[in-house]
Amino acid sequence: MAPPLALGVFLVATLAARAPPVAATGENFNCSGNVCDPVITPCCDDPDNGCPGDECSASQLRVAAGDACATSNVYHIGQLPSQICGPGLRCTRNNTGAYCAAIADTECAAARQAFAEAEKTILNPGQLDPACDSEGAYRAAQAMPGLTTSCYSKTGERLYGESGTTQAGDMGCLCSRLHHGELSVEGLQPRPHCLTNGNFDPLQCSNRTCFCVDKTNGTILSVIADRHFLDLLPCFNSSLHRSDYLKPCELAAERLANETAEWAAQGFTPLGLDPPHCDIGGYFDKVQETRTERYCVAPDGTDLGYRVPRRSDAADTTCSCARSSYHMQMAGQRTDLPQCCENGAFRAYQCRGLYCYCVDEHGQQTDDPAGAVTQNSISQLGCFNVTCPSIGENARPEQGYLLSYY
Repeated sequence: MAPPLALGVFLVATLAARAPPVAATGENFNCSGNVCDPVITPCCDDPDNGCPGDECSASQLRVAAGDACATSNVYHIGQLPSQICGPGLRCTRNNTGAYCAAIADTECAAARQAFAEAEKTILNPGQLDPACDSEGAYRAAQAMPGLTTSCYSKTGERLYGESGTTQAGDMGCLCSRLHHGELSVEGLQPRPHCLTNGNFDPLQCSNRTCFCVDKTNGTILSVIADRHFLDLLPCFNSSLHRSDYLKPCELAAERLANETAEWAAQGFTPLGLDPPHCDIGGYFDKVQETRTERYCVAPDGTDLGYRVPRRSDAADTTCSCARSSYHMQMAGQRTDLPQCCENGAFRAYQCRGLYCYCVDEHGQQTDDPAGAVTQNSISQLGCFNVTCPSIGENARPEQGYLLSYY
């Protein structure tokens, strides 16, 4: 009998050697002398302003601040070349044409400026100094001081994906950004599996077929296989993947659905079988709940030890502190971990090393006027008297919690 591969189980795909996607920059610009038209400026990085061959691609252009970057009769709003201007600049239009201007009006640029201004008067060791890309947008992965590295949108919104900073070297977060609607990747379904750090899972399946992708950019790297043979793909990892493609939370949800259906077939309606909350990667979401409790878990569903009654003030939790502490420990850090409330949220102020400061729900230092203070001056913090939420059950109305699934 011929081996399975010879039976055509694997589809011969031209996608196997597809190059990584490249950001669109318009067409190449035909050169005349040392000027590219429609770009009205010396076109290349060559010291003699010479053009390579007879064309100059947008990626080779480096236009200085104040110089024209496109002729007004060629480009329209939204179509200005995105890579023509030099570092820290972008092609901007006004009523007389288009020119390279400093990137200063983006959320990331504004946040960097605010950080620099605050640093002149206060200590801010726990505040994010955001890293911006060449277009002035937030870089996808941002390292939180003293905590973890997390995924962000282009405008600075915190997205799915977190890792201990020492393990964040290849963290691109493009899978998270795809789910957020900021990009698309040819060949991938709208909601691919992401790893917990925001990268693409190397193994992706769509309907009846599966294939391998680059974990940073989602480019398809392999032939395309029938789902029944996904474990023959080179990216299949038995410690990460199952032969049915289900992730831990998806598996738990399917088993619960099957059990409920079996009871229903016998005329019974089981009560109290709460479905798990799954994240975009198919792992367990940070917050899980039963009819009486809410609790924090690791991506594989392991209980992290933070449980509170659903009828308490502490039930409103994102478990952000518990999960950040988990990622830090998975990266080998055992000291200087964040201080969490009983519900897994960050305590209102954090102390790391010599200093203490107020933080937001993600553990980032806030704009408290005191900034960071030494531990013997902690009472100067505006959040010093903010206590963790009570876990007493008399503060939460029952409606909407105990009855949420019935």
